[in-house]
Amino acid sequence: MATINPDSIALHSAQSKYYRYREPYLPVLFDNLENKLQLHQGSRLLDLCCGSGELAVGIIDRVSKIYAVDGSSEMLALAPRHTRIFYSQCNINSETFKAHELIDHILIGRAIHWISPKSLEILVRSNLRSGGKIAICSTQWSTKDGWYETYASIVGEYRNYENYRKHDFSGSSTLGKIGFVACDRISLTTKFSFDLRYLIGHSLSCTYGALLDKLCADFSQFESNIINKLSPHLTDGKLSGDLTSWAIIYKRE
Repeated sequence: MATINPDSIALHSAQSKYYRYREPYLPVLFDNLENKLQLHQGSRLLDLCCGSGELAVGIIDRVSKIYAVDGSSEMLALAPRHTRIFYSQCNINSETFKAHELIDHILIGRAIHWISPKSLEILVRSNLRSGGKIAICSTQWSTKDGWYETYASIVGEYRNYENYRKHDFSGSSTLGKIGFVACDRISLTTKFSFDLRYLIGHSLSCTYGALLDKLCADFSQFESNIINKLSPHLTDGKLSGDLTSWAIIYKRE
């Protein structure tokens, strides 16, 4: 597992204005989570590193309440308000969060690689009821469409793929260290259509730190490359690619 970056909150805060361009969770993922976790109108969840609330908002109609926690005030400011979602700002790697009651399950979306095993163990001990599970959720391109290779070559200059490969996005390493094992999986794929403006925003939403600064400094040329090189792949002004939402559900050994 890669070393936890103490500046990760600042890195994500810088992305907040672009975060709406991240790959969206497929609605059917929430149907499957409801079934796999046996959620009901009395269920209480904890959404760790909730960002701008995509998981919490997607699943709130299936449960009683959600405690949603993130370290970035900029991210939380963008999260849609709901009477049964309780947002809190907390750096879970250096502060202790405790909900007002024991919760049934923990959700972590696209963030397990930012959480230290020690911090997660404290959160579990303080918040998770006996028998509760942890669901690691994500959504990502799984496309082999022709445009994607061209896109990857354009953004490659602004991505640290060596560092990316060090991360365990499945959570198996972190969860294993605190006594949890995978017990169920969800993987759902559909076609997703979008225009070039979305793809440009997506590029900004997935670029961090000095590389994001570099992309912004080169933005005019970057934008021109995206438009000129990907326009031949458009159909009725849109690109289309496979999008996969997945989850791995863990339980105590």
